[in-house]
Amino acid sequence: NGHLDIVQRALRIVDSLHIAVLKNTSKKELFSPDERVEIIREVLRDYPQVKVETFEGLLVDFCRVHKTRIVIRGLRAVSDFDYEHAIFLMNRKLLPDLETMFLMSGSENSFISSTIVKEVAHFGGNIADQVPAIVLDRMQKKRSLNATYEALRGLAKTGDPVSNNASEDAIHGRGKIRGIASRNAAH
Repeated sequence: NGHLDIVQRALRIVDSLHIAVLKNTSKKELFSPDERVEIIREVLRDYPQVKVETFEGLLVDFCRVHKTRIVIRGLRAVSDFDYEHAIFLMNRKLLPDLETMFLMSGSENSFISSTIVKEVAHFGGNIADQVPAIVLDRMQKKRSLNATYEALRGLAKTGDPVSNNASEDAIHGRGKIRGIASRNAAH
């Protein structure tokens, strides 16, 4: 809900937003960049002035292509500032006309991070107050699908009469376990 709060508050300042989702191959995310775009679009479907897309490379290049003049970033706490300030300085060096605006999160979101939310969800904790309902649903489906995938991998390794491709079949909806796969997707 912290990201949603930043989007809603940013729209009081600017006429339109372009949310850029980085395709970061070095970081293991719960959802792929395309899934995250799908979720963000679904969460923000009532905001036609918001566009969402993925990008690779430098944010300044994305801004140059889209003629973006302002980057809005959310800060949860003072501890976020040093990292964000370093990014701001580098972006300013690479694209001098690009401004960065920081919006502080509300107190109800200041302690929330995606890492903490994923950890709490992984162990069955209630995160309904921390994420939009759409995200919660997608996380539950992903967790269920991952549990099925791991169970099938375990069966395949033990030599039980399950093909070595059973887990891939489950993910892609092939074979006898066709109904297991579900669509997944977050910012």
